[in-house]
Amino acid sequence: MRFFSFSLFFSFFVYIQAMASCLEQGENSFAYIDTAKWFPEEFHIIYPDKQLTLKLPFEKDQSGVRNLLFQSQKSGIIYLLDTVIRIYAYNARHYTKFSEEKYDVILLYNNGKYIKYNDVILKKGTSIELDMRNLILQSKDSVSQQWLSLRAFNDVVDFQSQRDINIQKLGTAISDSAIHIRGYLFPEDEMACTGPLISIGSGMSMRGIIMQSGDGFFEFELYDISQPIKFSCTIRYLQPEITVTVNCGLFIILEESPFGKENKIIRYGSSEINNQQ
Repeated sequence: MRFFSFSLFFSFFVYIQAMASCLEQGENSFAYIDTAKWFPEEFHIIYPDKQLTLKLPFEKDQSGVRNLLFQSQKSGIIYLLDTVIRIYAYNARHYTKFSEEKYDVILLYNNGKYIKYNDVILKKGTSIELDMRNLILQSKDSVSQQWLSLRAFNDVVDFQSQRDINIQKLGTAISDSAIHIRGYLFPEDEMACTGPLISIGSGMSMRGIIMQSGDGFFEFELYDISQPIKFSCTIRYLQPEITVTVNCGLFIILEESPFGKENKIIRYGSSEINNQQ
């Protein structure tokens, strides 16, 4: 399973090139484009009032996941999990607020192939699990070619939100294998969290290289899957504790906390389990 061992130097080289390109092209350009392949087995989307878990298939071509898209059946519009809002001289990331209508959920690979789960309604007060592992893989077509031109899940949205690689020594590895986690953290009704705070158990379960950013992004490896991961941003928001067991993507919106309320523990278990063939 790859992480930042060999690719750290290469990623840094790509980062420097991207930064130089950004300065040449202007502040609207992306400051960093991730070239590393990503192979999540699950995707967890957590809003204060709803949760969506996706079970993802093994990709034989190994091109890697590029994006998760939501297409409104009513309008045909494609939505990303987040949107970019212009604030003064820079771009800011904000999570998408989905309405309670039918969407087709599309998992797009880097080679333009994709799978689609139809008729998903994101209702308030629900926890839904979608099993996409048996869906038919669709070949690249003119439509998916257009999807490839959209901002990828891992793209930085602004020069001022450049990714920082923080090397921390958090202890020795607990096992020979680890799971790879990446995602975004947002406070409720706010822009993305600047520098997400992540802790795991006693701090001995997370590998030493953590990528964080000013646009809510985080990425790390986890060795002890029995340990919950705690995310925080500011004291105004509840700190969820999340347990994951496989390579996954996380998209988390923190719920604003009433004064004196204890931290909220998020446990995965779905009230609706849907399967499509």
